[in-house]
Amino acid sequence: MTRNDIKHLKELRESERQYRPTSASIVFISLVYGWFILHYQAYFVGLLQPRLIGLPPELLGVPLIIFGLIQLFGMLFNCDIARRLSVIGLAFIWGGLFVVNFAYAFGDGYPNPIWLFMGKIIIDCIILATKGSYD
Repeated sequence: MTRNDIKHLKELRESERQYRPTSASIVFISLVYGWFILHYQAYFVGLLQPRLIGLPPELLGVPLIIFGLIQLFGMLFNCDIARRLSVIGLAFIWGGLFVVNFAYAFGDGYPNPIWLFMGKIIIDCIILATKGSYD
């Protein structure tokens, strides 16, 4: 490979990094869902409280917002550490929400398709983590 080829590959990689639909959607959904949990606590507590054993909604809403803002910071300022931290945190939170909602939907609860939504987000987080660029 010549220097021009390497330079072209680096430019191509940088142009691809500018388009971040997966990260942007995870940030948006995490921020909005975190706000929803905090704003409509009665809905969340009434729906899943028996499965969460008294866990206050703030312990789910606030981390979603914090890790969403960290991911946004990492995207805007091209900070890999912030993106890595947020992907791990968001994957953990969304994974927990997925398990709780899946168990509720197919356990003794009301059949609810929200676990599909949670599953899509956790899959997106895993894809981001395996890509390695955290974009």
